[in-house]
Amino acid sequence: FTTIDGALISKIGRWNGTAWAPLGAGVNGQVTELMMFNEDLIAAGSFSMAGAVSAARIARWDGTAWSAMGSGFNNQVTALGRFGGELYAGGTFTSSGGTNTVRIAKWDGANWQPLFGGILGFNGQINAMKVWNGELYVGGSFTQIGFDNISFIAVLASKLPAEQQDRARQLGIGLAVGSRILLLLAISWVTRLTDPLFN
Repeated sequence: FTTIDGALISKIGRWNGTAWAPLGAGVNGQVTELMMFNEDLIAAGSFSMAGAVSAARIARWDGTAWSAMGSGFNNQVTALGRFGGELYAGGTFTSSGGTNTVRIAKWDGANWQPLFGGILGFNGQINAMKVWNGELYVGGSFTQIGFDNISFIAVLASKLPAEQQDRARQLGIGLAVGSRILLLLAISWVTRLTDPLFN
């Protein structure tokens, strides 16, 4: 929406019990989630601007003005959660700035950080987050939470001295790709068998 009861209110508004009012100039895209965190209102969705501020899919409103939260995300944010005093975001995104954040990330006060070094990721969208009995629950369209070889290699290589990182990354990716090719060849060979291997 862009208006409520004739008032110019772009995608997000506030109700005081009598009338609707805008939050600055609002945002330029869909808002899918709202949450209070550290006395600020966090808005998330598919927008790229909040007021006059560049804010990729997530921004905070302090009661007066909008501000960005780090580099934001490269795709939609559809869920927000607060757990252990920290803010979590989930959605369809896979990165924040240059950081690998596979559909879930945690706010450190300045930037969005991956969980478990970016190794652990979801293979589908996160739609909901809820804390219950001291644990954070997430729901969505994912069917797997697991390791991605390339992400794992990138994280391990980053722990080496700078002059060794490129070589280690190339070697690791080569081994990962090679092992997958060998697996596919083995599966192809097995599917062509017409006689039993063992009597």
